[in-house]
Amino acid sequence: MRARHLCALALSVALIPLAAPGVAGATGYSDAFFRPAPTGEPGDVLNARKEALPHFPGSEVDQLVFRSTDSHGEPTTGAATLIRPPGMGPDAPIFTYDHFINSLAADCQPSAAFRNANPEAQLVGASMSITNLALARGWAVLLPDHEGPDAAYGANLQGGRITLDAIRAATDAKYRTGHSPAAVVGYSGGSGPAYFAASEQPHYAPDVNLVGAAMGGLPADYRAMIEFGMRGPGPHPGAAVATIAAVGLSREYPEIELDGKLNDGGRAFARSIEGACTQSLLGAGGQIGNLKQVSDLPKDVLLDDPAVREVMARESPVNAPDPQVPLHFWQSPNDGLMPYEPVRRVAGQACAAGTPTEFSEAARADHLTNAVAGIPAVLDWAGGRFAGQPAPSNCGASTNPWGS
Repeated sequence: MRARHLCALALSVALIPLAAPGVAGATGYSDAFFRPAPTGEPGDVLNARKEALPHFPGSEVDQLVFRSTDSHGEPTTGAATLIRPPGMGPDAPIFTYDHFINSLAADCQPSAAFRNANPEAQLVGASMSITNLALARGWAVLLPDHEGPDAAYGANLQGGRITLDAIRAATDAKYRTGHSPAAVVGYSGGSGPAYFAASEQPHYAPDVNLVGAAMGGLPADYRAMIEFGMRGPGPHPGAAVATIAAVGLSREYPEIELDGKLNDGGRAFARSIEGACTQSLLGAGGQIGNLKQVSDLPKDVLLDDPAVREVMARESPVNAPDPQVPLHFWQSPNDGLMPYEPVRRVAGQACAAGTPTEFSEAARADHLTNAVAGIPAVLDWAGGRFAGQPAPSNCGASTNPWGS
């Protein structure tokens, strides 16, 4: 059971905001390349360099740092790695993959981890089968560091904007992508930024040629996730997930202080995970099985705090504007971390708004196996969007099987 608990934490990055202090520590990028001033317009490239990564043999790899926008509309920077397969044709599609980063330090994110020989790069590389499969189709692959320069773990709105600006930065004739279509895919913690990229695109980045977004293991409603994780009497990995996310979200929303809400054990845990990558978080998170270990306050006091309630609502896909590009969801009703009904509700809302929406249910999968099980269908779905085929939809304008 402990092994399963830790594996679940490894894939759970759609984390939940309880509230947290503004944390300091080794959280930002150590390489000055990733830390230019956020000047110019969103998507403007501020730094660029070539890389040679053994994870993607024979491919051309470029790292890009660009201007973006945080959750409050203020200038920030983003980073991404663009991978182009051998013999890629002009204006090849850009398959944008929001990886489930699971970390509280910018150096743990793909671009920096690949560069600095961080052991995290091995974990990222091992989970990149979808990347190599996309490259094999002749597509460019874009890997945004969607947590941003402060590793704001769980901040989906900023992550969506960084994802869109990464596409802007990567869409350039010098990369043979000057007129490329793009699709965004994410699983678990990467699915929130992917959904917000689609939601934000019409008004934040209407110039981005986004043709679709696919999400699996989606954290559709942060409050529902907390309550889902607290529904039983025994330990649940959602308690650690919630606390870890609170630390990440506090970097984007310092108004959700935690010192007055955490007990001594919770404050010690929060300090211990500052600047931690996934592998360290696995060990630390395995010690937390119940929210009572980190806070003495009743659940309703925590969740009904005005600042916490506002952030949970703002960062939950269920409350975001409906995307206008085709959507694909793959979700399991047996997912022990991401509640199923809120995802159905998100899909239903998009469907009712007239967005072509495909919902794929993996009835026998849990959160872990669903991550892999959905890959073949997602690649085929993205291929259809790149080819300009009519988007599949199993809801229709007048028949909505998921409710609204």
